[in-house]
Amino acid sequence: MYTLGKSGDLENLLLSEKQLESKGATFYKINRGGDITYHGPGQIVGYPILDLENFFTDIHKYLRFLEESIILTLQEYGLDCGRSEGETGVWLGVGTPFARKIVRWVFVLLVG
Repeated sequence: MYTLGKSGDLENLLLSEKQLESKGATFYKINRGGDITYHGPGQIVGYPILDLENFFTDIHKYLRFLEESIILTLQEYGLDCGRSEGETGVWLGVGTPFARKIVRWVFVLLVG
């Protein structure tokens, strides 16, 4: 499955919806930030559930802490990863022509 966030560009979808369908893939426009994201087998998904009001209310600070914990963990496994300046997430091969984003953030706000 592929999703396109509200700030994404449909031109970044490299296959037509018909071509995706022929490959058994689905595509949805959704109400989140970001561009096109692949969701599928082989991904590791984590769902930290906590009340940020108990810690701090700066979501960007929270993201940097999450990124740092993932970077340190991946480096323990010998993976060359880090941040890409001006972008959110964790990247492999930062500073090379082959950089690729390996961590994306999706947030669900629980109110209650």
